[in-house]
Amino acid sequence: MFNRFAQYLLKLEKSHRISDLQIAGFIVGLMVVSVSSTLIIVSLMKKEVVSEIPLTFGIYDAEQICVKQMDQRLGDSFLRYHLDTHSSRLDQKAGIFRLFLKADIGNLSEYDEVSVHCFISLSGKNLEHYRVHGLSHNTQWETKIKFF
Repeated sequence: MFNRFAQYLLKLEKSHRISDLQIAGFIVGLMVVSVSSTLIIVSLMKKEVVSEIPLTFGIYDAEQICVKQMDQRLGDSFLRYHLDTHSSRLDQKAGIFRLFLKADIGNLSEYDEVSVHCFISLSGKNLEHYRVHGLSHNTQWETKIKFF
C-alpha cells in the first residue's frame, strides 16, 4: 500500500502538479502524526499499569514498624536512624520488605553507629526478622538493650 502511494506521489511530481516543498511538508506532517499517536498510546498504557498496583502497604509503612521495634528494643539509647534506600527493597518472592538501617545508639556526646536488619511481612505486616549488627561487646549501650 505504501509502495502504491509512493508511486502516486512520484507520478504527481513528474507531472509537475506537486512541488518538492509540498512532498517534504507531507512527510513532516506524517511523522508528526505518527510520533504524537505513539506518545498518546504509550501514556495510556502507563496509566493502566499504575492503576492495577494496589498501594495499601509500602516500604515507608514497613519502616515505621521497624522504627517502633528499634525504639522498644533499644530504649533510651536509641538516638536516630536513617534508612538505606539503596539496599532496602520489597522481596516479592518471599513477600517481605527487607529494610536495612543505620542507627546511632548511646547519648548525644558518645554513641555507636550500628546496622539494623529488619524484615517486615507484606501480608501480615509483622516483624519477621530483626537483628542489630556492629554493636561492640565492650560498650556501655549493650547492657541497656532489651532482648526478647
